[in-house]
Amino acid sequence: MKNKNYINKLSSNESQIRLSPRITVLDNGITVITDEIPYLESFSLGIGISVGSRDDRNGKNGLAHFLEHSVYRRTENRTSRQIAIQLDSVGAYSNAYTTKELTLFYVRATKFHFNKCFDILADIILHPVFLKSEIEKERQIIIEEIKSYDDDPEEYIFDVADEVIFPNNPLGLSIDGTINSLNSITTDDLEAFHKQFYQPQNIVIAVSGNVPNEKVVDTVMMYFADKCNYGEKIKRDTPNPIIQNKIINKPIQQAHLIFGKQIFGANHPDKYTLSLLNIIFGDGLSSRLYQNLREKQGLAYSVFSQLNLFSDCGSVYHYIATDKSKIEKAEESIYKELIELKNNKVKKAEFSRAKEQYKTAKILEFESVSARMQNLIKNQIVSQKIETLHDIICSIDKITIDDIVRVIENYYNENNLSKILLLPKNNGK
Repeated sequence: MKNKNYINKLSSNESQIRLSPRITVLDNGITVITDEIPYLESFSLGIGISVGSRDDRNGKNGLAHFLEHSVYRRTENRTSRQIAIQLDSVGAYSNAYTTKELTLFYVRATKFHFNKCFDILADIILHPVFLKSEIEKERQIIIEEIKSYDDDPEEYIFDVADEVIFPNNPLGLSIDGTINSLNSITTDDLEAFHKQFYQPQNIVIAVSGNVPNEKVVDTVMMYFADKCNYGEKIKRDTPNPIIQNKIINKPIQQAHLIFGKQIFGANHPDKYTLSLLNIIFGDGLSSRLYQNLREKQGLAYSVFSQLNLFSDCGSVYHYIATDKSKIEKAEESIYKELIELKNNKVKKAEFSRAKEQYKTAKILEFESVSARMQNLIKNQIVSQKIETLHDIICSIDKITIDDIVRVIENYYNENNLSKILLLPKNNGK
């Protein structure tokens, strides 16, 4: 067993929540991260698998997400009802989600019920049973989930934007899959995917809260130490940037527009600078898009920019929903704001304001044990390193306006944008 302890020198007035987590790597490759906070009465436990929708097999889009749902249906030791009742009996909250690169199962409870919660979550991960009757029920549940997203124009256009920005790559496909692709997935597919990817080399377990490091590591070893690696190492292709436009008509009320482009990923040294710039331009009530397109012009109720950073690449999207008659003005206004950002740079006042917004958001995030646990797993899987709040705040403080200018010129400007437009069909009637 390999131990790595990351300890930063902190000033005496920094709180306990800034202390670094401890990382332990079991001999079989499972990574355990403990983030002990002794003054709490609760904990958040997560088991992350470094596999997501971009690892779905050809023609089986939605497989990773389907598996995440299916493992809760039945295990070798419990039915889905027993899982629910046993978690509720100790007052625990449990859930799971799938992203493009990660599947995460987690539970939140009081410190007295750590053993019970770990036993249930480990059972779900290690011993799922894929009964056809149960899988068919879950298939119908996910089909309804897909329909709900198709009925939501904002959800729908962002899925389309991914297809446009990441063409001919799994990153461009919906996490949930389509109804057709979901119907093609069999119990054999689920079993094979679980056997291939739910392996120690792809597993990161993290606990944030009032559970001692030694207890966490001992518990993980009790359940997972005998699990040997025999799955495949995940291999992924980075998509090539392509600029293209797409127009879709649907029976909706508003027009929806996205300008987007492919950018660098979460391991790039400019990731915090880009995030800060995104706050200035389109993320928040004082952002340029919100103030100029909503408050001054009254063009939209919903207008914002969004960043998605994966391990090797990412995307930036500028979004607005407005009346069809105003969509050309909205398009011109977004372009104008991007050009204005590049030509007239960033003002000191908005730069300082955005820094405070960004740091405050991170501080509040670190005061939630659930958010802390999830960040630990995501950072370890995506970057293979853990950043403390102290590290992050220092990184944000070091950003200068010159850094912002450089990122605008290189990545965040009006050039090389794809346009995705969702228009009302028959005036929404």
